[in-house]
Amino acid sequence: MPILPVTESDRKDLEFIAFNALQPLYGDQSKTLSEWLTGDGFKKAFLMKDEEGNSKGFVSLKIDPSKDYVKISTFFIFPGFRGTGVGKCLIAWVITYVQNYNTYKYLKVTVSEDKPEALAFFQKHLFQVVEQYEGKYLPGKTEFVLYKELANGPKSS
Repeated sequence: MPILPVTESDRKDLEFIAFNALQPLYGDQSKTLSEWLTGDGFKKAFLMKDEEGNSKGFVSLKIDPSKDYVKISTFFIFPGFRGTGVGKCLIAWVITYVQNYNTYKYLKVTVSEDKPEALAFFQKHLFQVVEQYEGKYLPGKTEFVLYKELANGPKSS
């Protein structure tokens, strides 16, 4: 399945993610949608599509050259494709994509306590919880910060 950078022609699928999946939790997502389409804020966004061009998965990465990690800002599998291996393929692609930079040591992702299936998914793929915050992104909710060490080496102290 091809994984390609998003374009304006993907707007309908991106709006579904931004306004149906993220906005109920995090509020207005207009800026996020714009960043996905323009690449502002060090964002790079990709869609995984099937042979007919139907979107199956989405990932947004924050690639900041001043950091030793790349942050997975959004990782989303479209309804109907969950539990089919799409997430596994997409996370494997992300790991390879980031390792090809050969400068980043970690992948980072933040997961809300409201998403235990997402926490389990990332832990299954060898991400480790390194921190947790109360109310940083959602009032009264715990957010888990997970890191996955890449083949480019461990973080220096």
